Amino acid sequence: MQNPLSLKDFKLSSLRGAAGFFRVAPSTAGRWWLIDPEDHPCFPAAVAGAASAPLPGSRLRGWGFGAVTTLGAGAGGPAGLHWLPVAGVSRPGPFLRFGGARIPDVFDPSWAEIAADQAKRVCAVAAEDRSVLGWKLDEGLDWAWDEPEGRPTLLQLCLSLEPRHAAYHAAWEFVLALHEGSFDRLAEDWQVPLTNKELLRAWTREERGVRTPGYQADHRLWSEECARRYAVGAAAAVRAADPQHLVFAPGLARAGAPPWWAEVVGPAVDVMVRRWPAPEWAEGAGAGTGGGERPTWVEGFCWADPQLYEPPPAAGEPPEWTRLERMLGRGRAALRRLATEPAVVGWSWPRWGDAWHGEGVFGPGLVRSDGSDAIEHTEALTWINAQTTGWRTAGSRRSETPGG
Repeated sequence: MQNPLSLKDFKLSSLRGAAGFFRVAPSTAGRWWLIDPEDHPCFPAAVAGAASAPLPGSRLRGWGFGAVTTLGAGAGGPAGLHWLPVAGVSRPGPFLRFGGARIPDVFDPSWAEIAADQAKRVCAVAAEDRSVLGWKLDEGLDWAWDEPEGRPTLLQLCLSLEPRHAAYHAAWEFVLALHEGSFDRLAEDWQVPLTNKELLRAWTREERGVRTPGYQADHRLWSEECARRYAVGAAAAVRAADPQHLVFAPGLARAGAPPWWAEVVGPAVDVMVRRWPAPEWAEGAGAGTGGGERPTWVEGFCWADPQLYEPPPAAGEPPEWTRLERMLGRGRAALRRLATEPAVVGWSWPRWGDAWHGEGVFGPGLVRSDGSDAIEHTEALTWINAQTTGWRTAGSRRSETPGG
């Protein structure tokens, strides 16, 4: 539907981005919107994995989708659709993959230069493309913030690296500085029987994580330092290569994010990126973007999640509903909450084709293996996508409770 809002309905002092390209700003009622190159506020719905699919543009538009997400600039987007590419500034390295962590070694002297070279190579391809929503910095990063079953978290993992990694030396310098430069004082403050560095490394190999209050306080400070260095450096690399497009935060490997994530990463980017947390929405807890007042893109929204449709009927739901009816009913309510969440500026569905092999009853693909429409998704999404701009516009002209 045509959006009746115009730039006069926005706080232009908070406008981010370059004229003639996608920008982002809050309305006078406090809801964030993406603003297209023609100065029209928009709320894009995108699909992941559609850029390389055969002739998806007309089908996606018919279902109400206006964009695709891609893993790189070279893939481009189907004609007539916007696209959100990944710059992948950390892809060339140096990169740390250990335990549950998947992050660049931002302490390595070569990292900033390599990230800048990667941004120049990738972003130059689409630097003048007005159909680009912006650049997502990276994909699938993991700060190992809160590992399950007592496994080591980021600080312990970095302290247990081989000395050839810059992050190993930076972590020990950082943590000892917090404890008067004394290893004994560190062990005392952490309340652990730690006598030397090799013992900590042995605990890490055994997946024995330190979880005392003293360690957790240092772990948070170190995690924030790593994330801040990453966000500032990666965003600077992309902006130097392409100063006209918006910068989106990296995509995370998990739906949840640390409580400090938006506060630390947000100042360096234009738009936060969060994965859809289906269980929270199934309970009616709202969109749960965790972005606070920061504009946020929500990726991976999908109602084909057993955690959404398997629970028994909730209060107010017809007891005779089938699992399909529960999936669509709860999914529709969740997507409406997303569309009226003040921080959310757009969202993506996780899969174009149905190549899913999970244990659930329903797959997330919009197209089945034989090329036919997955009508259990597409029919409902066509209707919903036609309504989301109206739902959001209604809340942009007055203050109201999200979803109200």
